[in-house]
Amino acid sequence: MLQQLKKLNWVHYNWMVQTVFLLIIVLATIINRHLGTFRANGWLFLAIYLLLFAFSTINTFCLPHRLGQKIMAEGMSLALVFVIPLTYYAVGGSIEVTSVMSLFFVLVTITVLPLRTGVLILLGALTYAAFIHYNNFFEQYPVFREALADIPSGRGSNRIITPTDKDNFKYFVTKTPATLQEISAYDSVYGNPDYWYSLYEANRRLLSSPTAEVSKGTRLAVPLTRGKPYRIRTFLVPRKTTLPEISALPEVYNNAGDSRYLYEANKSQVIDTKQTVLGGIRLIVPELPPRNHYKFLLISLIYIAAALVGLCWRILLQQLYELLSVALSASTGQTMHELSQLRVKNELLQQENKQMRQEIAMNIVEIDYIISHQGVAAEKKKG
Repeated sequence: MLQQLKKLNWVHYNWMVQTVFLLIIVLATIINRHLGTFRANGWLFLAIYLLLFAFSTINTFCLPHRLGQKIMAEGMSLALVFVIPLTYYAVGGSIEVTSVMSLFFVLVTITVLPLRTGVLILLGALTYAAFIHYNNFFEQYPVFREALADIPSGRGSNRIITPTDKDNFKYFVTKTPATLQEISAYDSVYGNPDYWYSLYEANRRLLSSPTAEVSKGTRLAVPLTRGKPYRIRTFLVPRKTTLPEISALPEVYNNAGDSRYLYEANKSQVIDTKQTVLGGIRLIVPELPPRNHYKFLLISLIYIAAALVGLCWRILLQQLYELLSVALSASTGQTMHELSQLRVKNELLQQENKQMRQEIAMNIVEIDYIISHQGVAAEKKKG
């Protein structure tokens, strides 16, 4: 068995690890397809992973065991740090389980692969964690994305509220022009600006958009059930521009990369993120959830802890392998010594056996001589 293990190098073990993760992803695909949680880009990421796995298989079993094979194996392992968790998430996995898979991949690869590759994989995993934490609110906060999708599409509830029952609503008449947020903040309405969307749903026929200013004297229906709160602010576009330029303004997000959140909340007024936005349009600016830097620090520490566990496990396996080698070597040496002793004993026995045969032969010769001599003596007496 030890000789069989010696014939395998870390490239083979790495392929085995990739095979296990492939089986997990295929199983997750089947389950999530049945549950209906399979995401739109799932097939794309699954195809990418299968392609990398095919290359890894060819590299492991078809190419000679040279430096190029190991370099290719290390490169594919670094790519899989990103591809495996993204593929699992794309086929319908939750963000929590995806993070656990990424963590487990780091632990296993550091155990199997060379240490330099393990360090690079750890850095790649930390980069992936930073991407998820700092640049992708939709993956961190799926509820936040659902809320943005509700705003322009009118899916905040299953139906438009129609004030037909006096027990379910009351009326409010605006005394000055105001936005729905300002009206929702009145003590006689909700006392909180975040419930403006309930007013918009109940008075959709009177309002052109959620951000439209309600004119003086408008009689609004106020549902007694407030619904979900939406914390937003609005921005009046001063001139013709684009969403990235608006998002880069200090009074908006101060970051052009966050324009996708503006797009999600204003799909009724903007076709895509690259479309030019005309001046005079009032956009909804969703308040982004705060970035918890301590959470990212905790994630980083967990990845580093997993790497240390993998390193300790690697050292433990090496020690076990060396102990097994020593034990087998000692056992083999003792066995050879015993065989040598048995060989010596066997040779002694053979020599003794030879001497006994010689003695028996001599005895037989003497007996024959005695018998023949006695016979001759007996014949002489008779004569």
